[in-house]
Amino acid sequence: MRLPAIAFSLVALAAPAVAAPSSLPPDVQRYIAGFDQVCRQAGGSPGNHAGMITVADLTGDGQPDFVVDIHNYNCIDAPASVAAGRDGMAVAIFVAGSGDNAFKAFETISDGATVEQQGGRSRVYLDVGGVDCGQQNAATLPYTEWKFCSRPLDWSAAKKTFQFAPVSQARSIE
Repeated sequence: MRLPAIAFSLVALAAPAVAAPSSLPPDVQRYIAGFDQVCRQAGGSPGNHAGMITVADLTGDGQPDFVVDIHNYNCIDAPASVAAGRDGMAVAIFVAGSGDNAFKAFETISDGATVEQQGGRSRVYLDVGGVDCGQQNAATLPYTEWKFCSRPLDWSAAKKTFQFAPVSQARSIE
C-alpha cells in the first residue's frame, strides 16, 4: 500500500496518532468533504478539524487505518448541521486498501470514539447506550433511564468489517 509518508510515520508510533486531512486517502477525504458540504449548505463554514481523525493499525496487518469521529468536526456558525440529535454523531472506520486508498469498513452513530493501545494492539471503543449496552428494554424507557457504556469493536477479517465485541467487554459510563 502506498500512503503518504506522514501516515507511515504515524502508524510507527506506539500509540494512535492524529492525521492532517490533507494526508488522508482519497475515500477518507471524500467522506469528510461530504460533511463540509452539509456544513456549507447550513450556512456554516468548515473549520479546523483537529482531533477528528485518529490513525492506528486496527486490523493487525501493519497498515494504517483511520477512525473519523465527527464529534470533533468543526462547522463554524452551524455546528448542529452535522449532529444526529441525542443519538450522537457519525463515527466511521476506514481500513487500508489497495494502492493509496482505504475503504469504509464500519459506520455508526455514537456518542464518541476512542482508540486505545491494549496488549500491543490498537482497539476502538464507542460510547453507546441502551440496547448496545445490553439494556434490552431500552426502547420502552425514557432516554434518561438508559444505561451508557464504552463498548469495544472487533475486526472480522472474513467479513472485512468491525462489529461490537461482546457486551461483557463494555465499560460502564456514569
